[in-house]
Amino acid sequence: MKLERKNIKFPLWRKKVDKTLLVGGMSPIPAAWVNTWDLNNRFSTSVGFKSKEGQIEIIFKSKSYNGVIVRTKRGQYRFKFLDKKLIDLLKETFNSSYIRVIEGELRKSKNSDCNIENEIPFWEFIDIEFNANDKQMLLTAHYVQKSIYNQLFMELSKSHAIEEIENRIFHDSDFKIVKSDWKEKINLKSQIDFKNVIYNLIDTENQEIYIGEAQSLKDRVVENRDEIPSWSHYRFDSLPEGLTQKQRVAIERLMIRTFASFFKNTKSIDSFEVSDFVLKNKKIDL
Repeated sequence: MKLERKNIKFPLWRKKVDKTLLVGGMSPIPAAWVNTWDLNNRFSTSVGFKSKEGQIEIIFKSKSYNGVIVRTKRGQYRFKFLDKKLIDLLKETFNSSYIRVIEGELRKSKNSDCNIENEIPFWEFIDIEFNANDKQMLLTAHYVQKSIYNQLFMELSKSHAIEEIENRIFHDSDFKIVKSDWKEKINLKSQIDFKNVIYNLIDTENQEIYIGEAQSLKDRVVENRDEIPSWSHYRFDSLPEGLTQKQRVAIERLMIRTFASFFKNTKSIDSFEVSDFVLKNKKIDL
């Protein structure tokens, strides 16, 4: 049984973790908490997302992030987290709720009539304390539902597969590119395959770079490649599904030519040579 906290410093709102928080990184603020936090006396008539007046500091797990409190013309309040890293951390912390949100939206996309919270009943809670004088919002994960498939969730998150699904169901009208960080070659063995990608390879010892495109990431990113056989790290960007192969190749050609203007290259194209790295692509547009 979860014990009540003893380290509460400021007026506290125990909020249910929901889709608005995990996907949008925001939430309406109930009228009771508007009064408790004395927001009407601390903000002007209307405060937008870009207003300096509404900027606040968010503290979660001993780290600081940027946020904002918004006041609409109708006097309604909401807060928004401005750092994607914080939203990603909340998804990781409350991954049971996040996976349930994704499952519910996928069912809706297939015209399934269901109430996902009735079918998978549990609630997770986050404590929100507001230090009004310092404009600080303190977040504490109060109740977290233990995930059955936590390791699977972490692997999918690292592969950006969940982000791609989220983009498809929540941002289907936007042109979204799923971006990844550098990974060591050893991670390729467990890498989840992605379609329609632009990928980068780097050899840190021999100072070489390579740029490629692929319909299937794991078909083209192989351990030994002629142009850069000793590559040590890889990364990739997953393009929207609607792009054709011709469009993907055009983006690849653009990136190769852009990199050639910065680095030494195989075609001796004039570059600023911003480092000693060499672009190893053989086909470079003149």
